[in-house]
Amino acid sequence: MSSHSRDPIRESRVERVLLVLMAARLALALGGLAIGITLDAIGRETPATQWPGFYLAVALCFVATLVYRPFVGRIERLSGFAVINVATDLALVSALVLFSGGKDSVFTFLYVAVGLYAGMLFPGAGALACAAAGAFAYAGVLLLGHRGW
Repeated sequence: MSSHSRDPIRESRVERVLLVLMAARLALALGGLAIGITLDAIGRETPATQWPGFYLAVALCFVATLVYRPFVGRIERLSGFAVINVATDLALVSALVLFSGGKDSVFTFLYVAVGLYAGMLFPGAGALACAAAGAFAYAGVLLLGHRGW
């Protein structure tokens, strides 16, 4: 079997996982928006300068889904597209965590969610690489928070 051979069953499964991921991203963005508005309304002790970054990160969750959705089912290199989705979500989760309190953020659980769906997309070494990327991203957020960002 050549490296360019396509496995339609695997691709179908990856496409389904990506569609579920995109729906979950939208649901989490809506939930994040609701949580952010609530925390903002009750005056949670977070510097006001962080809230614009938080809302920008939530908006980018919506934008990422709108941009990526049309490509599902049409893209040739589905695994590369899945990697881009995982990397995007790690960046978005990191921004949400950073701008909503860092180590005290209510959104840190999202790193686990990204790791779980990455495990469905990339079994074995790919899942471990995604988990490591998530750990490094969270460490970066903690470092930025420790430095007063």
